[in-house]
Amino acid sequence: MAKFDENCTFSSVDLTLLASKRPKIMSRVLVAVMDLLTKKVVKPIGPISTVGIGEVEAALRMLQSGKTSGKLIVSHTASNQKVKATHPSQTSYLPPDGTYVIIGGTGGVGKSLARRMVLRGARHVVLLSRCSAMTSELQQLIQDCHSEGASIHVRQCDASDGAQVSALVKELQGVLPAVRGVIHAAMVLKDILFEKMTFDEYQDVVRPKVDSAWNFHESLLDHPLDFFIVLSSVAGIIGNRGQAAYAAANTFLDAFALHRRRRGLAATSLNLTAISDVGYLTQDKGKQAEVMKNISGSSMSEQELLALVEAAIQGKVGTACDEQCITGLKFSNPAALPYYSSDRKFTYLRNEALVKVTQDTGPAELANLTISQKLSLASDSGQAQEIVTQGLQKKLGAILMVSDEVMAAQMETTAMTAFGLDSLTAIELRNWVGKELQAHLQVLELLTGGSLRDLAATVLKKTKISGVWSNRDQT
Repeated sequence: MAKFDENCTFSSVDLTLLASKRPKIMSRVLVAVMDLLTKKVVKPIGPISTVGIGEVEAALRMLQSGKTSGKLIVSHTASNQKVKATHPSQTSYLPPDGTYVIIGGTGGVGKSLARRMVLRGARHVVLLSRCSAMTSELQQLIQDCHSEGASIHVRQCDASDGAQVSALVKELQGVLPAVRGVIHAAMVLKDILFEKMTFDEYQDVVRPKVDSAWNFHESLLDHPLDFFIVLSSVAGIIGNRGQAAYAAANTFLDAFALHRRRRGLAATSLNLTAISDVGYLTQDKGKQAEVMKNISGSSMSEQELLALVEAAIQGKVGTACDEQCITGLKFSNPAALPYYSSDRKFTYLRNEALVKVTQDTGPAELANLTISQKLSLASDSGQAQEIVTQGLQKKLGAILMVSDEVMAAQMETTAMTAFGLDSLTAIELRNWVGKELQAHLQVLELLTGGSLRDLAATVLKKTKISGVWSNRDQT
C-alpha cells in the first residue's frame, strides 16, 4: 500500500466485460502477457510467505501495515495450530430483570425453550411440573444455564389447581423479579374413542390445558405480561382421530388467547403439528409413527418450534391472523390428501394445492396417473365425469375382452344391461369401482345404471375422492 504515497494508480478492470465488448483488445493483451511470461519478464509477486491458521490475525495486520508487497498463504495443515474461537453475537430481547414461567416446563419441549430463552437474555426461568422428580437432564440444564449467568427454578405445581397456582405466584413475588412472560406447554394425551370415553378420562386430558391456562390468567391479571403464549395443537383445527378431548382442550386455548387479546392483554396461540425431534413423541416411536400417519407426515423440527416461539415472544406472529399461527396443514399430494381435506373450512387451501399440481403436471405425467389421481385433479364436474366414464369404459372392456374402439362406440347409447354382465363380472366391476374410485355401489345399481356415462354420474355422487370439481359444485 506504500506505493500509493508515490502517486501510483491502481485500476480494476472487468476482464469478462472486456472480452465481451472488446475481443480484439483482449486478444492482443493476452498474446502480450503470454509473451512476457515466456520470456520470464513477468514473474510471480514475491515474496510468498506461509503462516499457520493460528497466526491469521498477525498476518492480516501485516497486510494492513503496507510493509509487504508479497503474498501471504494461510495454511491449516499443521496439527499443532490453535485458533481463537469467538461466540457469535446473539440478539437479547428478553429483559434480565423479569421472570419467565413455563407451564409443563420439565419435558423435552420445556427444557429446549428454557435454553433458548436464556440464550436470548432471560436470567430467571421457572419450570413447572406436577411431579417433583429432579432428573439428570434437569440438573444438567440448571448447570448449563448457571454458567451463562441464569437461574433455572424447578417447582412442583399442579397448574390445574387454582390454589396451588395462587400460592406459587405469591412465592415468586417474594423471591424473584416480576413475572413478565408465560409459556403454556402442558399436555396430557389419552387416545380413546369419544363414545367409549369416561368423564374422568376426558377431564384428565382437558384440565392440564384448560384449567392451567385459566388459573394463570386470573392469578396474573395484575401483572403486565409481555407475552402469554399457549402451545396449542393443530388437532384442535383438524380433529385428530381418537383425540376428541385433546382437540377440545386445544380449541379452548385458541379461544382463550382471543379472549385475552380482546381484553387488551398479551396472548398468542400456536397450533403446533407433531414435533419430530424433541418432546413426547421422541420417547415413543410407535406413537410417533401413528401420529405421523394421521397428519400425513407433516411435522416440524425443534428449531422450527423455537423460531416460531421466538417470533411470538417478539410479537411477530401478526395481527392479520389475530396472533394465531396454525402449522402442519399439508395438501401438496393430490394422490394422498389428508383425511381432513374434505372439511369445508379447508376448501380454498385444497383447491389452491390441486390447481397448482394440475398446472405443474405435464401431459406425459398425467397419462401415468391413476384414475383416482386424475379425478382429484379434475377442474370441474364435467371433466370429472369424463374421467370416470373413460375409466369405466376401459375396465369394462378388459372384463368383456372388447377393444377400446368398440367400447367407445357404445359408450353413449348402450345400456349396462346390454353388455351381458353376469353376477361374477358385475361383482368384479363393482369391486374395481369401490377400490379405484372409492364409491360403494350395489350390483343392481351397476346393472340398471343406464349408459356408461349415466353410471359415471352415479359414481361421482358416491365417491369419497374430492377435488377442485367437488368443492366448486358445493360452493
